[in-house]
Amino acid sequence: MFYTKTNNMKSALKYTALIFIAFPLGALALTLPNPLEQMGITSVPGLLDSIINFVVIYIVPPVVTIFILVGAFKILTAGGNTTQFEEGKKTITYTIVGAAVVLLASGLIKVIENFLRAAAN
Repeated sequence: MFYTKTNNMKSALKYTALIFIAFPLGALALTLPNPLEQMGITSVPGLLDSIINFVVIYIVPPVVTIFILVGAFKILTAGGNTTQFEEGKKTITYTIVGAAVVLLASGLIKVIENFLRAAAN
């Protein structure tokens, strides 16, 4: 079939009318509940705060525990090998430093939030 400029214009008008008529009617018929509001999260800062709390409470402690155990295993199985003993010490040291950085960062975020809330009031 040979398309002309007018046929293309007619089909474009049909699809444009479909978009402007059908989609608003569909939006009126369908409303989805916000699952974040059911959890008490109503803003982006609240969402970020929730994510940070989840990471600090549920992700960091198991990871820290695993890496401390790995470092302790390296130390216990060194058997006189000084390089493996030093690797175990470094693993434990870096794990503790990383956990401290995560905890200080989350605390700093709370301090900044409180400071900005006080400045806004």
